[in-house]
Amino acid sequence: MKYMERVLFGCLVSLLPISGFACSMAQWDTPTGVGAVIVGSPITSPAVPRFSEACGLQVTAPSSGHVQDNSPDGHTKFIARFYVRPNLTGGVQQADLFVAYGDEAGGSQRVKVSYDGANLDFHAGSTPVATVAAAANLWHLVEIEYNSAGNTRYWVNADAGVAAPTGTYVSATGAVESVRLGLPNGATGYAGAAQFDAYESHSTTPV
Repeated sequence: MKYMERVLFGCLVSLLPISGFACSMAQWDTPTGVGAVIVGSPITSPAVPRFSEACGLQVTAPSSGHVQDNSPDGHTKFIARFYVRPNLTGGVQQADLFVAYGDEAGGSQRVKVSYDGANLDFHAGSTPVATVAAAANLWHLVEIEYNSAGNTRYWVNADAGVAAPTGTYVSATGAVESVRLGLPNGATGYAGAAQFDAYESHSTTPV
């Protein structure tokens, strides 16, 4: 049985005898994605920035690279947190970074976080409802709490355990069945890359 929680790139690091670290996406149901690259320490080429620990995920635009987690399995409350560094320029549409779906095929969207070149944009389903300024080439901490038929709360660069939400909006409806992290819509028109670190998800409590 799968456990709801997914921890990415920090705790999925295996300590090798003497020599250092190895990184794995084995905890993800789609461990390779399309164009997603997981990197570990030491890094020689490419030199991929990470927020902490030995591993990180980078997706180069334009690419639909992502990892997918199918463990939510009908959760009407879903909480996720991750660090993202949107080193992306140009683009004529929003570049999706994180999407929670009502199925495992990437169909109906429940909640989404995207980047428009200057801001993190939060969505109820596929409808944009809130925007927070986010500078390129800097790490941003994002936590989002989805509640079906209720309110979605989100935090940007704040600790959800102690801080009030950065914002709140009326949720889309329906349970979460899967999530994708990376650039699942391909970031068409963008140049550069998006880096991710320290993804974690819960079914009830803040991360």
